[in-house]
Formats: sequence, C-alpha cells, structure tokens
Amino acid sequence: MKEKLFQKKVITDALKFHFGKQIDWQERLLFPEHHLSHAASAFFPSPFEEAAVLTMDGVGEWTTTSMAIGKGNKLQMHKEIHFPHSLGLLYSAFTYYTGFKVNSGEYKVMGLAPYGEPKYADIIRKHLIDIREEPTSI
Repeated sequence: MKEKLFQKKVITDALKFHFGKQIDWQERLLFPEHHLSHAASAFFPSPFEEAAVLTMDGVGEWTTTSMAIGKGNKLQMHKEIHFPHSLGLLYSAFTYYTGFKVNSGEYKVMGLAPYGEPKYADIIRKHLIDIREEPTSI
C-alpha cells in the first residue's frame, strides 16, 4: 500500500537519478485516467481522423465502461458507466465459475467461447444484466 501511495515520488526519484535534477520531474510526470489511456492507445495509432472509442474492462479508478470521441489529435470522454456496474467484472465471475483463475484465465474463456452454445444467454440477459439506452454522462 505504501508503495502505491508514494508511486509518483518513487518514479521521480528514479528519473532524477538517471537523467538529472535539472528537469522538474514532479511537474512533468502525469498519470492519465485508466480508460482515457485505453482509448488513446486505440485511437491515436488508428488510421481514422475521427472515431467513437468504446472501452470496457473490470474497473479503472471508478469507470468500467467509457465512450470517447477522437478527432485529429484530440480525445474527449463523453459517457461513462461506473463501478459496480461492470461487464468486465461479470466476465471475471464467469471465469471463476468455470474453474479458471480470475485476472489470468479470462483469455481462456474467450478462446473457448466459439466452441460453446449460447444456451444461457437469455437467462443472463434477463437476470444479471440491466440494459439501458443511455449511460451516465460526464
């Protein structure tokens, strides 16, 4: 826990040691939001000048799903769904239920999915997922 609380200091101290103290690393070092980082890594190397970018995972800070709009060299978040509402965490629950280790076995469940049949899809939609038109706006 201590390491996470003082992560910025640990990193800036290492940068000062390796690259010198003439740069104010404390001011230059930024920590972008988790889902903004996912969206940026998808949009900026893409061939598109403009695109909607959807990110979904377990949870990053409080966001579990986000929608951003990328235009040129700009990326702006428009909608978010927050914890505890998370398709990623539901996927992890299915991973655990099927006997795989959470946070490492999800790719196995994904790889096996095409070989199964969606015989529980309606039950899952009816009892586990609340599908709505609009998520919370930022």
